[in-house]
Amino acid sequence: MGDNVYVGDFSTIRGTRTNLTIGDNVIIGQHVKILATNHAFQKKDQIIQDQDIDLDKIGIEIGSDVWLGAGSVILPGVAIGNGVVVGANSVVTKSLPDYAVAVGNPARIIKYRL
Repeated sequence: MGDNVYVGDFSTIRGTRTNLTIGDNVIIGQHVKILATNHAFQKKDQIIQDQDIDLDKIGIEIGSDVWLGAGSVILPGVAIGNGVVVGANSVVTKSLPDYAVAVGNPARIIKYRL
């Protein structure tokens, strides 16, 4: 975790057996979920609870000068570039390039910071 990172009330940052990086000057709003791992579920002959973590999508990288709006969810395998803004209640399922502004479920880029 970098310098000058704000984490809002009731936020969750979870990273089991993986890399999770957060740059400098990041604002993580209230009720944000940063989930760097998730259960595997591909094997139908084994209950999900007994399966290991999904190794195909794993880890999260968050750049510097990022704002994750309240209630947003960042899913495993995502890289968020520098200067990105993620709108409130958005679900980030794919990586976002530098200075993108993304909103929605799934999050889509609507513009770029100037």
